[in-house]
Amino acid sequence: MPIKTYRPSNVPEYYLKNIPNSENIVKAMPFSFSSVFAALGASSSTQQIITTLSDSDFVCISLQSDNVNVNPNIIIRDASTNWPFMNVAAPIVSIFGTGSLPYFLPVPWYFSRKTSIELTVTTTPAVATGFTLTLSGIRIFR
Repeated sequence: MPIKTYRPSNVPEYYLKNIPNSENIVKAMPFSFSSVFAALGASSSTQQIITTLSDSDFVCISLQSDNVNVNPNIIIRDASTNWPFMNVAAPIVSIFGTGSLPYFLPVPWYFSRKTSIELTVTTTPAVATGFTLTLSGIRIFR
């Protein structure tokens, strides 16, 4: 007798197209990863690494920042594939929305379990206040 698989009805078909082996999903739930950055001096750079959880995959759908008054540049890189999200560092305000108006990725990005997501922030003028960057999406259990 074949094993019956569950296809969560709360995950839009558009997102499932970007998930390898989506027919094996047993549970899906909303989830966010956040990274908190302190105030940065002029011409400085800092990197933070977010590691996805070991029991589930993550599909990133949107990007948010809690402080739109800071404007350092950022490069986001998927360490598992070594693919950056952009060709050069981009201003945070151009690719991170706010909590009330997030930036939705043109194509949801799939991160497998235990993947490192690198956020490298650089500044030209000093950034006087800290900020939080959040990657929101769907946590996928198989």
